[in-house]
Amino acid sequence: MNILTKLSAAALLVSSFTSSAVTLGDLDFSKLQNTNQGLVFVPVKNTTINSGVFWYTELAQTVSPIIKLNPYFNKITLRAFPEAHQNGAYNGFVNTENARDLRQNLLPSDAQVCAPNSALIAKLSELEISYEFTPRVGSYPGLCWLDIKYFTGDQAPREQELLSFLNNNQAIEHYYQIGGSAKPAVYIDTPQIIADLVAEGLLTQQPSKVDHLTNEYTGNFYSVAFASSHLPATYFRSDYTNQSQLTATDWTKFMELVSIDLDGSLSLPESAAATVVEIEPAIPGTALIEVDTRATHTGL
Repeated sequence: MNILTKLSAAALLVSSFTSSAVTLGDLDFSKLQNTNQGLVFVPVKNTTINSGVFWYTELAQTVSPIIKLNPYFNKITLRAFPEAHQNGAYNGFVNTENARDLRQNLLPSDAQVCAPNSALIAKLSELEISYEFTPRVGSYPGLCWLDIKYFTGDQAPREQELLSFLNNNQAIEHYYQIGGSAKPAVYIDTPQIIADLVAEGLLTQQPSKVDHLTNEYTGNFYSVAFASSHLPATYFRSDYTNQSQLTATDWTKFMELVSIDLDGSLSLPESAAATVVEIEPAIPGTALIEVDTRATHTGL
């Protein structure tokens, strides 16, 4: 293999690595680094070279010069660019942490970036300018652009007023969250437990001793206690797998649902037997990374 072939092969390897986009699932969020300087870094899993993805929480708005598209329409483009690339924070972090930037805008599917804010829309309405917005995700490290295409007509003074407004006011907004996994609620599958015990002949349905208009399940406490302790653990905790072992704590939570008489019999109202019981509430996912400028309409 000659030198040229070696160089070509090396270039191909580098190209395939850099062009292969990573996903959120490829990243190790347990090693997230938030510098509080407008940038967040998350490395990829199983890496020893600290390669990963950057997100930027502080974004500067830049305004392009007016571009004449044709005799009737002009265009101004707004760009969102990370302040960390302008104030030295990015270079400082990369050098200190020996981080390798995969140079990718990795955003959730519902991200809203470079959306025109209400202040911009109000200004265009005030100036009576006919316009069209086109947001675009920008080439990294820029986040995005917003193209404002508008009808020129005889509105040169208003066009300059618009340009002045854009240079002095925030006109685009961004919102997205990248969160930790939510944890669903945990339940006891009471109906399934009762169904199995009925199938084994250990519970029968009788008119309620308290309210004869309703039914209840009754059976021998000791027989039901023994048989229920041998049922699958997944009946007692919805987050268990088929390989999980039933614990005394989980089993006791079910047995606390029944009433026990002095003669060693137990009972459970039909309504309770038909209801799954929440034993642990759902925990919503927490935002690990969040950018939200929707309420920011102040000057630059």
